[in-house]
Amino acid sequence: MSVAVAASKREKASSKAPEVRARSRRVRAQRSFMAVLSGLVMFVAVQLGLAAVVEISMPELRDPVYGCRLDRVRRRLLTAPVKPWTVVMLGSSRTQFAFRVGKGEEKAWTETLGHPVATFNFGVSGAGSLTELLTWSRLRRDGVRPNLLLVEVLPPLLNAQVPAQDYGEGFLPVNRLSWQNLPLVERYEGTIRTNLRRDWLESSPVGCYAHRLNLINLVMPDLLPPAYRRAGDEALDDSDAPLAGEVRVTSEQRLRGIQFARKDYHRRLTGFRLGGQQCQALLDLLASCRKEGVSVALVLTPESPTFRSWYPLETWQGIQEWLTQVSQEYDAPLVNAREWIDDEEDFMDSHHLLASGRAKFTERLGRETILPLLRRPSLSSP
Repeated sequence: MSVAVAASKREKASSKAPEVRARSRRVRAQRSFMAVLSGLVMFVAVQLGLAAVVEISMPELRDPVYGCRLDRVRRRLLTAPVKPWTVVMLGSSRTQFAFRVGKGEEKAWTETLGHPVATFNFGVSGAGSLTELLTWSRLRRDGVRPNLLLVEVLPPLLNAQVPAQDYGEGFLPVNRLSWQNLPLVERYEGTIRTNLRRDWLESSPVGCYAHRLNLINLVMPDLLPPAYRRAGDEALDDSDAPLAGEVRVTSEQRLRGIQFARKDYHRRLTGFRLGGQQCQALLDLLASCRKEGVSVALVLTPESPTFRSWYPLETWQGIQEWLTQVSQEYDAPLVNAREWIDDEEDFMDSHHLLASGRAKFTERLGRETILPLLRRPSLSSP
């Protein structure tokens, strides 16, 4: 090949090089774009899929406290050879510590009634009637229809002068709510949480972030610092198992607990004016039970003599009269267990029961309230 021909070929190749490089860059750019687009589509699909799963079938990711208890109810009812008569108690931390029926007690109740009985504790720390109403609306939507619903009434929370905190962002963040819960929260807190639906829509599509702690708690809780690990509450439905947070209480610890309780509740009982959101929520809950044909009883949980002394006489008389009227109007028996336990040593802090007090309360509640009510045809029917 002559020198001229070789030079000509090199000249042509060099003239095409920029075009080849440009075409190569376009191909790489298109591939990069498609890779990014595919990753973005996959990310969106995963997030939307997780949001759908959380909304439809895994409430324990959205609200572990409610979701895990719902799962226990479903598992127990589905695995029982004979569908038991179910007793569900709603309430605050008082209910968490007070209402725990052991297997032996359930067996004794079953033998007495001639039909299996299953009890479930849905007490939530810091809860009032608003939280009870939300829990009941969730249970109803999830198909749980108890034969007897016990509803704790916490009298100091019925003060209209102290704003309810149940539906506030601090107590009930938006990522713990499902879309179906929003109308109820808006009905009570719509003037305060004005952007509730927008906040929900913004948080739900990024479920991996919104529910990150619950996801890790579910899959690998050891990756989290102890403060962020969710303590199980399976003991709520087993009187023989230790309850998370329950400890032996010394006299000094009990005194500090009483002082803390007085600081919190004394202000609620001072200048008490009956009414407000908690009262309305209780009425709404009872109205819903009546509409659904679910039998319900109101329960005033035990308070020590010290705690009871904080009520001004006229305050307690007003509360008692109102609850009696509500009980009669909604055919919801009122169980006044405030004075059932007088020994201060049965309490952790004058209103949360220890194991000794819990045993006394649960035995008497079963004997005087649960068993007689379950014997009534209207309550024991499916």
